[in-house]
Parts: sequence; structure tokens; C-alpha cells
Amino acid sequence: MAEYILAHDLGTSGNKASLMDRQGRLIHSVTASYKTHYLGDGLVEQDPRDWWDAVCRCTRAMLERVGSEEIGALSFSAQMNGCLLVDEGGTPLTRSMIWADKRSTKQLRELSEKIDPDRIYRITGHRLSETYGLGKYLWLREHRPEILRGKHYWLNAKDYLVYRLTGRILTDYTDAAGTNLFDLVNYEWSDEILDAARIDRAVLPEPVPSVTPVGGLTREASEATGLGKGTVVVMGAGDGVAATVGAGCLRPGEAYNYIGSSAWVSAATSEPIFDREQRIFTFPHIYKGLYSPCGATMSGGGVLAWMKREMADGEDSPMPFSRIDELIASAERGARGILFLPYILGERSPLWNYDAKGVFFGMTMESGRADLYRAVMEGISLNMGLIFDCFTEAADFPEVTLIGGGAKSAIQAQILADVFDRPLNIPEKLEEATSLGAAVIGALGSGMVKDTDSLSIARPLTRTVYPDPEGRDFYRSLSERFVRLYETVKPLF
Repeated sequence: MAEYILAHDLGTSGNKASLMDRQGRLIHSVTASYKTHYLGDGLVEQDPRDWWDAVCRCTRAMLERVGSEEIGALSFSAQMNGCLLVDEGGTPLTRSMIWADKRSTKQLRELSEKIDPDRIYRITGHRLSETYGLGKYLWLREHRPEILRGKHYWLNAKDYLVYRLTGRILTDYTDAAGTNLFDLVNYEWSDEILDAARIDRAVLPEPVPSVTPVGGLTREASEATGLGKGTVVVMGAGDGVAATVGAGCLRPGEAYNYIGSSAWVSAATSEPIFDREQRIFTFPHIYKGLYSPCGATMSGGGVLAWMKREMADGEDSPMPFSRIDELIASAERGARGILFLPYILGERSPLWNYDAKGVFFGMTMESGRADLYRAVMEGISLNMGLIFDCFTEAADFPEVTLIGGGAKSAIQAQILADVFDRPLNIPEKLEEATSLGAAVIGALGSGMVKDTDSLSIARPLTRTVYPDPEGRDFYRSLSERFVRLYETVKPLF
């Protein structure tokens, strides 16, 4: 009897394959890297054949641990917002322009003269942006018209791999939403945007729920991977929504915060959140009738890592994070008057200001290293609080799950609990959300488990951190000063 699900998490730097059992327990994982081509002027590409090679290598490595007959399902989480064109036989016509590619500013400016960007947000739940697939397709049409003349399809990374495995051209709702073309409410391609952009609906694959069982493997795919032809391939989801599944957010009102190098807040809701200021965006969830709003910031743990590196003394090694936590805990709330705007990489949610900069404000001769570190962590947390506020304006979220490397810090968790004014649940597994989400999708879509209740998502909690009333009141006041500081210095950026 097949007991395992093989989950492939196709990231920017490589593919991580994870073998999990029906309860979501990790059995083994292996990673294969591939090259990203940075071509200058915002051009960033990957070769889809490298993705396929990585999936095959990782799969064969797994089969050194278990027999192919023990793997009942294969599914994906994967990088989103790309544009890969293939011919009607599925052969790539180009390298894939991945999410980081931002060459299409001119094309989107011209499109915004034909359709109001606010209208696009209202239809799709997403801003019109170079990071999404639409601008990339328009760039190809202008600069590589010859490859668009014949019959072709526009795929994302996961969709190409599903094709290589099964021979079927499909996408799921989550990746469809990353094109700037998907009607979030009606679950179909938007004729209004397609008409404005002059794109033929026929180039777009059929969108289906993430848990859709696509079929078994072709003979060629079976030979390349070593898996049996009867292994069920389940469509899978974009990595952002897969992480939401892996964080256990499967019912309306469940929310989580990821703190890694970057950071985001996401949730499950019964309706899309169309924010009046477009501060956040919304994806479909893995089922119809469920949505996953998200606010992603550039200003996560990477800012603290920058501080750690730059505060190293001479030839000394950077201070370990455990020692930094001790320093932060020793400093008083508010860092003796220092406020830090953490926008050293510019900012996405909630500001959408790529010109924003990092700012230390309020230092005096009494300021010490502990205060500076505390100000950095508080700045990151206050910014996450502003994103969470966008969610709570539309729906109620009684508690938040914290995952990622930031969840290892007790002081970070306490500050976030105070800022959110919510209990903060810390699960046992902090780093495997996307892979676990892909495995859960595979288990559900293949029928290896009946429903999410029978899974219990396999994320037992290690602890719950409750907001401190004094900390809650303090950070509510500090957040107001934080926003005022940003608005005051914004013209200087």
C-alpha cells in the first residue's frame, strides 16, 4: 500500500524534494540547485529544462530510500508570477522570465492607458506590477513577436513540470492569479483584461483547483523519474499558498506570520480582501470558496541579519542570534526613544514604495548597541503589525501562527504578540511550510487522506505566546509614531 507523498518545492535557487507520510511527517529531503540568469536591466530568467532535470534527480534520490510503489502521490509548490511560453507540443520556446524579472515597465504603462489599474486590482486582487506574468508576456510580444505567431501556451514553473509528467496543459487557481489576468471571484480568465491587453484566451491553460488529480505518468516521465506510471500527479499550488496550507491555515479566520529573510502575513478567508489602498493582495486558496490574502514585506529577518553583520567588531565573528536576543531582551521597550524604519530594500506591503530607505531616528549619547538592536526588531514587528491591520479591517483573526526562523526568537515572538494583540502559536516545525503544504495538497488530491480534519496538519505546537497588556498599549502608541515618522521623511526618499 502506498504510504508516502513526494512533494517538490521548486524555488528560485533550486528544487527541494520532500518525502512525507500521510500524517505530514518528514521522512527525507534532498535538494538540487539550478542556475538563474541575471542579464542586467531587470532581466532574470531560468531554463525550464533545468527544473525538469532537478525534479528527476531529486525523485531518483528518493527512490534510493523507498520503492516507487510506496509513493502514492506527487505534488508541487513552486515559484510564482513567471512567464514561460511553450509550443503546442509543450516544448519551451524561451527561457522562463521568473518573478524577479522587472523588464516590463513600459508595457504596463501603456496597458494602464487602456484599462484602469484600480480596475485590474478589483478584478484580480493584485496590483498591476512588473513582478506578475502579464507584463512579461507583453514584453515578449513586443520584442520577440516571432515566437508568438504559432500556437503556444503560457505556463508557470509548476505547470510545465505537470505537463512533463502527465502530458496535460493546465494551471491551478493560485498560479493563474499570479498572471494579473485571473478573475478572483468568478474563477476564470478575465475577458475585460484580456481584451485590453489584446491577449487570446487560447494561449492560457485551463485553471483548476490545486487539489485536482491530473493523472498518472506518461511512459517517458516514468522512465525519467523512476516512478510507476500509476503514481497520481496532483496539480499543486504556488509557493505562497502552499505555505499557507503548511502553516495550517485551512479555515476562514486562521492567520500566520512568516519571518525569514523576507516576511509576510497571510490567512484563510471566505471572501477576497480588496483593500481600498491596495496594501495587500489576495490569492485563491486550494479550494473554491476559500481565499488567501497576503501582505509581503521586504523588511523581515534579513534586516536583522544586516545589522548583525555590520555590527561585527573588527575581525570578530558576527554575534550569534542567541546573544542578540539576550541584548534585545535587556533593552527597554521603545529602545530608549529610538525608532527604526526597516526599509533598507525598499518596501512592498503595506507601503509599495521601492524608494523607501532605512532610518534610525531618536539616537542620543545614551543610546547603546542593545537599543539599536531592539529598535531594529521593533521596526520589523511594527511593520508586520501594519500589514496585519489591513487584514483585521476586513475580517476577524483571533490568533496568529508564527513560522520561519524568526519564530525561534522568544523576544521576537513576544513583541509580535504585543503588536498584533493576539495569542501567537509557535509550531514544532518552523521551516517546512511550503513542502508540507505541497504534501498536504498531494494527499488530499490523490485521496490518500479524506479531508483536512483527518490530517490535523501535523504541526503540533511547542508553545503559545500571549500579548502583555502593557506591551500591547505601548506598541499601539509606538506604531502611531512609526507611521508619522515614515510620512515625515517620505519626501526625502
